[in-house]
Amino acid sequence: MSKHTIHLDSPNLGDLEKEYLIKCIDSGFVSTYGPFVPEFEKKFANFLNCSVAVSVQSGTAGLHMAIYELGIGEGDEVIIPALTFVSTANAVKYVGAKPVFADVDPITWNIDPNSIRKLVNKKTKAIIAVHLYGNPCSMDEILTISRQNNLFLIEDATESLGSKYMGQATGNFGDFGVFSFNGNKIITTGGGGMIVGKNNIQI
Repeated sequence: MSKHTIHLDSPNLGDLEKEYLIKCIDSGFVSTYGPFVPEFEKKFANFLNCSVAVSVQSGTAGLHMAIYELGIGEGDEVIIPALTFVSTANAVKYVGAKPVFADVDPITWNIDPNSIRKLVNKKTKAIIAVHLYGNPCSMDEILTISRQNNLFLIEDATESLGSKYMGQATGNFGDFGVFSFNGNKIITTGGGGMIVGKNNIQI
């Protein structure tokens, strides 16, 4: 048996991160409030070219907030991919709604638009498109389905910061986009997440 450990991903933390961490400690703000949080939110929104970005406790919390703010609840259904981290389904369950699992494309491993079409019914309120492992979903098709059926669209972009689809950043297509800064993500704050939205959405 091998003694070697294969990590999902290892954070790349160096002198600059140490410098900022010391500044946080010196400021007395090392948690959810302080000068670094609004600065990070502003720079994050600018990077994605979106209207607003709000930091949250985790990517899961961001998904929960997005679903809750869209008024989804008991008796509603939300279509999600069958291949995703459990947080996507948990966030739907947190508001009392039912996660409905769509098939994934065997090439991209992302949610299959054809499967989504077959699952939409009168109880369906939203689609959560998960950009798995940084690989963007077929957003043009998914947007068409959501518009044709008057469904909300949430992007679980927790693994796709910096990815683009047809020149547009992931997380910036739907009503809400959610990102994660857990230790195994593209960038890390040790934990935490971010929810982004458009002008017609108040966070």
